[in-house]
This record gives sequence, structure tokens and C-alpha cells, in this order.
Amino acid sequence: DMVATGESLAFDIEASDDVSGVGHISFNARTEAEANGPGGPVSYLHGSVHVDHENDSGVFTGEIQVDTWDQTGDWIINSLYINDRADKYNGYSYSPNISETHYVRSYSQYDNDTGQWNYLQEESDLPLVRFTVTGDTVPDKLSPVITNLSLASDMVATGESLAFDIEASDDVSGVGHI
Repeated sequence: DMVATGESLAFDIEASDDVSGVGHISFNARTEAEANGPGGPVSYLHGSVHVDHENDSGVFTGEIQVDTWDQTGDWIINSLYINDRADKYNGYSYSPNISETHYVRSYSQYDNDTGQWNYLQEESDLPLVRFTVTGDTVPDKLSPVITNLSLASDMVATGESLAFDIEASDDVSGVGHI
């Protein structure tokens, strides 16, 4: 699949739960180079799915908004999380050391013999979702920086608010939220 900067990519997610029903689904995407690399500045896209409990068909639409300053090239949905309405969850992630073609399911399982919870990972039947972002933009690869933090006063009375000033900057897209 291909998506241009400034556009959105929609995809179907088939999901179910045995008793309480699907409660929430969220997901993240990274560039393939960053998903496979040693770290450093990270480009993320993220989204979640509105679950309509009245019309739960088992097929949910996920959508990722690609902003005009997002990096072009190959991307992968690198993690998915699903909760049921009783707050039980499963996580699925891209773990190339375990599988390069399918998501790896991570979950906790209680061991009655030891009385402890074990964290487990296993390759799932869920194939990886990859897509390509196209466009002629200047990608925002660097995170914003806080350059100064100062208190309006070094004293505050009980029950009153403490005020402070923050100076921050970003090279391309601007500071979105502090």
C-alpha cells in the first residue's frame, strides 16, 4: 500500500474476544530503517480504533494520518495492542529476531505451580503490515528541545499554583505540545 504525505491510510483489523468483547485497539508505525536499526531519532505514526459495541461485526477500521512533514519511504505497523472490555490485553509487535513475516504476540500467563506471572512471546498468524509514504517534503526527523525552564517565583503558598516559563523550539514542524 502507498500513501502520500498529508493523506491517511485506512486498513481493516479483524479482532474478537470470547466473553466481554473488544474494548480498544491501538497501533504504532515506524520507518522500516528505524524499526530494524540501533535507535536514534524516531519517526512514529500512531492511531487507535473506535470500537462500536452496538455494531461489533469483528472487523474494525484502523487509520493512520501521515502529516506533511513525516518521512517518506517504507514503513511498518510495528506494534498493535488490543484490550477487551474486562481490560485483558494482548500486544503484537514486529520482532525480527523472532519473525520477519508475522507479528509476535506478547502476553502474561499465570503459573499455578509457581504462583507467578510469566511474560511470554510467540509468533502469531498475523502477517506484518507494511506501507510506503510518498511525497516531496522536508521530514521532521529531530524532536523538539526545551531550551529554558524558569520559575516565576521560588515560593508558592499551599493551595496556590506554581507558575513557570518554558522556552522550546523545533526545527521543522514546530512545538506541538508541552
